[in-house]
Amino acid sequence: MSERAPSAMRRAALLLVLLMVATTSLTGYALAEEDEGYPDGHEEWRVDDLMRLYVEGLNQEEAVLQRNSTDGAVGYFEVLGGSGEVPVFSVSSPPLVNPIEATVNMSVFFSVRLEQAPARSCSATNPFTNGGQETSLRMEVQAGSSTYTSTVQQVIEAVSNDDSELFEGERLEVNLSMQPGEAFTLSLWMQHDCEGTRARVLWGGFEQNAGGIVIEGDIYEPSATLKVDASRRAQVAFSADLPWGADDIDWADGGPAVTWSIWGPLEDDELFTRDGDYLVETSTGRVLIDRVLPGNNTAWTWTGIKEMPIGHVGLEICVTVVGSDPNEDCHATGYVREIVEEPDAGFASSGLWLTLTTMGSLLAFVVVAFRSGLPLPPPILAALLILALAMVPLGIVQDNLGEEAVVDDSIRLGDPSMNAAAGTILSPSEVMDGADLMLVSVLMPGSENGADHLREFETAMAGYDGDVAVLTVIIGQDALMTDATAYVERYNITWPVLLDSTGDFAASLPTGEADAVVVVDRAGRVSSAASPTQAYTELGEAMTASQRGGSQSASTYLRLAFGPCLFLLFLALPRVGWEKPEEPLPPGTLWGSIIVSAGAGVALVNLPSLLLTFIPFDAALGSTLDLISYLWFIEMAVVTAIRGAPFESDLLGRLIHRLTPAVFQRWRAEEDLARDVLLGVWVGWFAWFAEPAMFAQGVGAAMLSGVGGILIGLLNGVLFAFVAGLVVLLLRIVAGLGGPLSRMFGLYGAESFARFSGWALVPIGVWVTINHVLFLISIGVL
Repeated sequence: MSERAPSAMRRAALLLVLLMVATTSLTGYALAEEDEGYPDGHEEWRVDDLMRLYVEGLNQEEAVLQRNSTDGAVGYFEVLGGSGEVPVFSVSSPPLVNPIEATVNMSVFFSVRLEQAPARSCSATNPFTNGGQETSLRMEVQAGSSTYTSTVQQVIEAVSNDDSELFEGERLEVNLSMQPGEAFTLSLWMQHDCEGTRARVLWGGFEQNAGGIVIEGDIYEPSATLKVDASRRAQVAFSADLPWGADDIDWADGGPAVTWSIWGPLEDDELFTRDGDYLVETSTGRVLIDRVLPGNNTAWTWTGIKEMPIGHVGLEICVTVVGSDPNEDCHATGYVREIVEEPDAGFASSGLWLTLTTMGSLLAFVVVAFRSGLPLPPPILAALLILALAMVPLGIVQDNLGEEAVVDDSIRLGDPSMNAAAGTILSPSEVMDGADLMLVSVLMPGSENGADHLREFETAMAGYDGDVAVLTVIIGQDALMTDATAYVERYNITWPVLLDSTGDFAASLPTGEADAVVVVDRAGRVSSAASPTQAYTELGEAMTASQRGGSQSASTYLRLAFGPCLFLLFLALPRVGWEKPEEPLPPGTLWGSIIVSAGAGVALVNLPSLLLTFIPFDAALGSTLDLISYLWFIEMAVVTAIRGAPFESDLLGRLIHRLTPAVFQRWRAEEDLARDVLLGVWVGWFAWFAEPAMFAQGVGAAMLSGVGGILIGLLNGVLFAFVAGLVVLLLRIVAGLGGPLSRMFGLYGAESFARFSGWALVPIGVWVTINHVLFLISIGVL
């Protein structure tokens, strides 16, 4: 016994420990579940559970049953004592707009007084009466299939309105199941047994003299939504899901008594706050728009102007209901949660993965070189390592895979066929139909910015001398055709208003799913985009700029010079020192040849996108054809990895060299000119990655705008090529600052540097191609 006791105690202790661990784990799990906070879209209402229907009217013929509070004018009906039960009235409320499904407590109340009779005329204490002679009210409410009935009997002694006696029916539980179109019907009968006197039942006054039905319970719950668009502006909507719809909402300052405020960022488990530092925006100054919904329902919408913070954002909405306690500001208070996410950074980091692929390419290149029997000297190995490090910025500046920013600012505008408010089916290209440019107003459902867009468009077009097409597109996941038709009717719009029911059009916008003003150039590309609106002065400037190539600028090449193009310094190393030509050449011939050759390389890689500008095709097809350019880049990188330069750059370099005078050909080798072209090719590609529409918009679109545009387009093309050539010239100058050391690495390492750059550029080409495919999938092309 003594040996087994400690063993049993140990087992018991072990079981106790296991029980404690299990309890702690379950408790922690439960607490974790409770601490998840409010989810996105959480909606919660705190509603006054008391609703009244009041009787109004000076007499029984004028009596009505209404939702609004009485105006204080007392109405009445008199009954002569001893007349038996007399019907007073049967009044009905307006028909319901929304259904009621609730279990409530119901009662009915009126007040009664004697008319032209001494006090206590009917009291049992009056020696001239036969005891207490009562007055009774029989009250009945018919509500759908439910009926409330109550009879109140009592002796009345009051002889004035001020001290009238309350007749309140029994508080009964009623199951309400009422559909739209049904009504509350209140019927009243009165019997006064005190002969020689008259009794008056009162209604329409204040307090007990009001008269009507009292309903207690959860009868209604409004609904509200808070959506934050791509520009991080709030879209607030409120639906008056009350029994009588919007008629149940009180009015203040000329509009419905519905106010709201937005707070954030909140803690995820914090429903609301009163800290003024977290107040983002209120409904003050915002314009209410009536939005027609299916079933002839209406929602009130507001559009915010403040940028919402990242994180949990809370909408607090206050509703004042008619016929409720006037001392309360809010009879229904709602809380709606929206989580504003950080911009999608994609699912794979370009900085990480392309750095790894670059280093992996270096390792593979060195291993292949050694296995081929061509070991690289240590100085060249060290230079290759530096070259690899210099290529890291090129990978970092690429978009992450799946990143939202992959939508180019100068993208071809989506061209899906959409339903128009006029009943036709149109596409943006059909609306443009040869115009110099097109203004597009992009609107979320019920947005107040529609009025701003209209005003700014009219002012900007008044100051523009040219053919302008105008289009409005209603976007959003819950956008309806009624939104498009309501916009036309509200502002008497004369241009096409289309509904983007599939979301394909919005997916092609650089502004995303948000209110925006977009200027489209002759080539169908976005020349300017501003969200949520744009002043007419800025819009006018954008319209003029669209005829000159939009926002495209040669400064793009300068920004690339010592960032993504830094590694090109190794390809720009000179092979030999400067030698005097056999015959005198014009000053600057060397520099000029570098600029021209590099500019030709830039023009080469931009030639497909430029030519496609002059061919009419669907925008989706145009974006798909961009894949050819991405595949072309990969082909060039693969060939460079194999032989040190693409075939295209060598052929172009040879052509340029043959076009030069013989004295120049003898002075400068074809290989050097081909290397200038190669440098221009890579600069052109990297600029195309950053601005795919550089030549298509800056040159092609400008040339499509008329005779003057042809000249502007040609000048832009020359300028782009010249500035890119200057970048290559700068790289050449910097690369040659090392003197003999630069020439030594250029002579012995040029082939290795060029081939390795091809190895490292192949993964980058695959990366950007995958990203473009993902973009095509996101806009519904693939």
